[in-house]
Amino acid sequence: MPLRAESPVLAFRQFRDPLNGLLHRTVTQRPLVLIVSKSEGHEAALHFRDPKLPIPTAVPVGPWYLALSQVVRVDEAKSNDFVLWTVSYRYAIQHDSSATTEPIIRYEFVSTHVDPELSYCRNHVHLHPKFNGVVDGIAPSDLHLPTGWITIESVLRFLITEMQVPPLSENWQDVLRESEEQFETWTAREV
Repeated sequence: MPLRAESPVLAFRQFRDPLNGLLHRTVTQRPLVLIVSKSEGHEAALHFRDPKLPIPTAVPVGPWYLALSQVVRVDEAKSNDFVLWTVSYRYAIQHDSSATTEPIIRYEFVSTHVDPELSYCRNHVHLHPKFNGVVDGIAPSDLHLPTGWITIESVLRFLITEMQVPPLSENWQDVLRESEEQFETWTAREV
């Protein structure tokens, strides 16, 4: 069953709130801010913000910052019934909080809504040119980089298991699994 709501704003909140809960129980207490497009109320963006600009947020212990940007859209399925879908996402792991820093790893998705003629793979990952040695004792060839559609749960699991970020709760694996199940229910995609 796709994520449905009675209004665009309710759909956006219904998406944001569990995502914030997931982040707060795994790697950060900083909330995502929901920005609804004023020109078109059927699209919104989620970011960590400070106070006006999207910024990366620190994760516990270690040199890592997580930048998250997700643009979602709702389409009216029938009268007073809106269905939410992802327009684009950008998840980045970097060494500082600057919005202009080149991330160590950046996962992106660009839908046909954004660019119908995109020449490269819509789901892709970028590695910093100097990626080798960013985690002591781990070479890029040792990392298990997610591919295809990248969920935020995959990125959080990667931060905890591969980038050695201590989770905020002991049951972080259950938290991720529950969130993945919710994602599968809303999208009919397998994680």
